[in-house]
Amino acid sequence: MSFGQPARAALGPSVWRCSAGSGPEVGAAASLIPALREMGRWARIAHVRGENHRPEPVILSRDRLQSALVKVGLARDVAALRPRFEETFQAPWPTLAIFAGADSLPFVEMLRARCEGATGIIYLGPLSERAGRAADIAFAPEHFSPAPVFFAPDVIEDAEHHWLSLGEEPGLRLSARVRGDALSPEATRDSVARLEALSRAGGRLWVTLSPSTPVHLRQELRTRLTPLGARVWESEAVDGPNPYVGRLLFSHLALVGTDDPEGAAEAAYFGLPVAILGRQGALPRWANLEIATDRARLAEPGIKPWATEAHRPVDVAADAVVAHLSERYPPARW
Repeated sequence: MSFGQPARAALGPSVWRCSAGSGPEVGAAASLIPALREMGRWARIAHVRGENHRPEPVILSRDRLQSALVKVGLARDVAALRPRFEETFQAPWPTLAIFAGADSLPFVEMLRARCEGATGIIYLGPLSERAGRAADIAFAPEHFSPAPVFFAPDVIEDAEHHWLSLGEEPGLRLSARVRGDALSPEATRDSVARLEALSRAGGRLWVTLSPSTPVHLRQELRTRLTPLGARVWESEAVDGPNPYVGRLLFSHLALVGTDDPEGAAEAAYFGLPVAILGRQGALPRWANLEIATDRARLAEPGIKPWATEAHRPVDVAADAVVAHLSERYPPARW
């Protein structure tokens, strides 16, 4: 499927993805594209004929002068953004423009003023009256907490078939994802000790390491957990096909470190309760927010799974975009 070809009409909506700065909303903009390509959504918008698709994101960086203008609120004037970005925002206009980051708001207003309603504008950033006037759809960064993730239905279906045997394993199945690259030595030791205690308590521990997991931590986890029956996966070369999505599908509880909001979001995507390998009072903001919604709890001894709903904020945003396009471009009735 394609969202169109540059500078000419094509079947399907065309998209510009424009990012300024960093943060969860920038990742959300990237995840939103494959979510819109999901077949059920695509079937509802494939009739739209888009123009001037841009396959690569437009990075809205500014020089020092432009940054200063934005800070004092003067960049709302198109002249403040000349000449570099004035040339970027030219017709033919796309069907959709997805802007991410607080610094992108002046560019949202520039496009709104120039396209004369030809483009549906999606803004992912801090909400305000100004953003509400400029964008057709707006989502705050908090909407995508703890991190923006999306799994294509075919990926889930393939994992379900390939790893079906995991669902037949007895006992409490625990899927642990370990990064460890951003943790202090003390926090790392504490996380390993908690994993070891959960495994000794009878949990069937499945550990998935990330490419960033330090070598010494990989070795320690294998040395301490494998004798307890844990299964550690670090790469296809070492351990065969990646079972991570299958583990999320068939485990009862997910374990993640305080340095891994993406791991928590991936577990929540499948409605899996999350146990955080950390201590109260030393948790990052995202972890406290997840605990407040009861999607997550601390990984204390004796912890048991609890009921949670699937949390898929990128899908919610994609559904809102599809609804907007369906209303704006209703399919022909024959």
